Amino acid sequence: MDFISAPVISGFCSAAAVTVILSQFKTILGLSFRGSTFTKVLPGIFKYWRSIRVWDAVLGFAFIAFLMLLKNLPLIKKWFNTGCCLHNPYVEKAMWFVSTCRNALAVILGCLIAYVFEIYGNRPFQLIGEVKCGIPDFQIPPFSFERPEEEFASSNWTDSDSDNQTSYELVTFPEILKDMGPGMVLVPVIAILEQVAIAKAFSNGAKTDSTQEMIAVGAGSIFCSFFGCIPLTASFSRSSVLSASGGKTQFASLINGCVVLFALAFLMPTFYFIPKSILGAVIITAVYPMIEYHEIPSLWRGRRIELFPFITTFLCCLLINMEYGILIGAQMHLLMLAYEGSRSKSTLTRYKEADEERVVLQADRNLYFPSVERFRNALAKVSIDVETKNRVVVLDMGRVNQIDHTTLKMLQSILAAWDKKEEKYCFTNVSDHLKQVLSSILPKGVPVSRPVLPSTDTTISFVP
Repeated sequence: MDFISAPVISGFCSAAAVTVILSQFKTILGLSFRGSTFTKVLPGIFKYWRSIRVWDAVLGFAFIAFLMLLKNLPLIKKWFNTGCCLHNPYVEKAMWFVSTCRNALAVILGCLIAYVFEIYGNRPFQLIGEVKCGIPDFQIPPFSFERPEEEFASSNWTDSDSDNQTSYELVTFPEILKDMGPGMVLVPVIAILEQVAIAKAFSNGAKTDSTQEMIAVGAGSIFCSFFGCIPLTASFSRSSVLSASGGKTQFASLINGCVVLFALAFLMPTFYFIPKSILGAVIITAVYPMIEYHEIPSLWRGRRIELFPFITTFLCCLLINMEYGILIGAQMHLLMLAYEGSRSKSTLTRYKEADEERVVLQADRNLYFPSVERFRNALAKVSIDVETKNRVVVLDMGRVNQIDHTTLKMLQSILAAWDKKEEKYCFTNVSDHLKQVLSSILPKGVPVSRPVLPSTDTTISFVP
């Protein structure tokens, strides 16, 4: 999970926010068609624009403006003089409370508006409707189920639909495992990736524990399975609403869960009158700050090359899907790191010490197989001057901590050629671990010196 970089997370969050906002626009406009992804919702809005429900659209956009106003309510006092009553501490606390509870206020106000219309026999808005009340019963997860068999057309075309009967087949647990196939591994991995990505997105740069997130997802899914729930995973839209409502710690999730259980047990009839466009407005105002467009100038001024994983993740999440988008973005950034790791640069320095000429070759990073040819070329440049006598080639390993087997084989070949030419060489600034690795190929008698550490009497000063 440590291989998901900040540009990949920014691209994922931005694409998720755009996808959620666009899908909620479908709800606000009162449109009903299948699909919730960017590639299905955007064409669907243009295709079914004649079916837009005006009352739902007016209510939805009005509440977006209402929620935006409440969100910026504490900033209104800056527009007034210091003598204004808005600077009273009690008024400021009241404004803060109203601003924090804006989502709940919007839902309650929307319920009242829909209920008033219902009293007078009008229903201009799409409502949530009836939701089954009560907490699901505790039961052992079923290991088999019945599903409808494939329906075949009746041979007698004059038969009525009432004569067509649907038959069911029993699906056993081994058949379930066979049908899932690689999904048994792929689905949990993608769920964990989304969980960790959303956790990092809302951590604001603070430390996140991937192991803790995996334990939470696994334990939560196992517990929920005893109540007939679908597999547990993170939700970008719900996390955004919780964050926008002022949630800061895990205690907010505990309160959120208790409120959900209380609502399931007692408040379901009340939710009947919640307009869907109100919920869409709440989600849109909570999600839109997660579009991290401000990261683009920062990446442009810093490392412009990291714009590629950001843009790749963003586009793939929009055009393919969220799960594969974050995987593709992470893999692309890893490939970029592998490419940069293969572009090793070696510094060549020549100087004379007494009657000997010393040629110092220093590698600037660890030596792995992608950089073998570049380091081989650097060593070849050193051995060009075959006629030079009294020369010592010094291989400075001060910046090298790891060497893989491919590089060792290449070094063994080069050193064997130098031995035939009676070329003098030595290794310096070699760490203990690297010395142990090099001992497998170095001939006996080759000087290998360790890094020179400062003595205990040396005073090291740091610039504050």
